[in-house]
Amino acid sequence: MRNNLVEAVANPRADEEVTIFTEGLQEWVNGATNGEDRQKAGNAIIEVFRNSSITLDLGDMYLTSLPEQIRNFSFLEILYLDGNKLEHIPDWIGDLSGLKKLDVTENNLRNLPESIANLINLTSLNLYECKLEVLTEAVTSLDA
Repeated sequence: MRNNLVEAVANPRADEEVTIFTEGLQEWVNGATNGEDRQKAGNAIIEVFRNSSITLDLGDMYLTSLPEQIRNFSFLEILYLDGNKLEHIPDWIGDLSGLKKLDVTENNLRNLPESIANLINLTSLNLYECKLEVLTEAVTSLDA
């Protein structure tokens, strides 16, 4: 039985904004496959959305994709994606302008998007045990 994420949000944000956010996230949660723990991930995302937290921990949830709803979390400073089954990081990762730490350890990543170069505040990028074939110029140019 799936929980309704809309009920989990109770904050001062505009009702319409909350509804749009949670409905889109609920679609992503409902699309879970292969043992992904998207319900737990959805709850963690809702908590960050509700409190504008600087840390989002989606580690060890066997995720194969990320919900686009987090692309506007410019306040996010730390993003843990370790221990999942991600084969790629979406291009919108570069929109997370406040990101200082990105941990993608133990994923199935073959490459990273060029947009990672937009993460000008990034000081820590953990890529241990990924299956990267090449580090792009965007990654090697980071100060992380």
